[in-house]
Amino acid sequence: MCEVHERKTSRPDEYAIKFCRSVIKKIEQSGEDGFVDNPEPKLLGRFVCQTIWRFAASNGGRGLLSLGPYESQLRNISFFDAECNIEFLIARNHLRAPDGSEATLALAPFPSRLAEVRVWLFGVSGLHFYVKLDQRPFPANGREFTAHESCSVRLFQLPPRMAHDVPILQKILSNMVG
Repeated sequence: MCEVHERKTSRPDEYAIKFCRSVIKKIEQSGEDGFVDNPEPKLLGRFVCQTIWRFAASNGGRGLLSLGPYESQLRNISFFDAECNIEFLIARNHLRAPDGSEATLALAPFPSRLAEVRVWLFGVSGLHFYVKLDQRPFPANGREFTAHESCSVRLFQLPPRMAHDVPILQKILSNMVG
């Protein structure tokens, strides 16, 4: 990105780094995955949008990912201060290594499903972000976990899952192991 656009994304990036670190620290200290403080939800929302947009626009995503009708919305939120009303949930990493320990993987954004909802999923610092781009609301059982407007975020909890059982990760993990 050019310097002008890099400056536009730096504040949400810095906020997200602090947010993720504070969440993981709280979990490690208390052992609980409950509510976490999110004093600037709009900055976290901008981070979520720009993470997806940047990956799709980068060489890493070029030709592999299409944002379709959401590209301009994400670009406008990321760089032109458009209102960010993208809903997302945050979950603690639930992926496990063969020995049962947490499989701490950074996940580049990719299309996925969370129950019956189409989402974009990416992982940063031990947290997974499930981002819903369409305007349909999350099902009622997920709305209490949305983080896009909340100053106190309830982490979404998923049951543990072996990382090598996730289809999109199988090839990546086999290449890492050898």
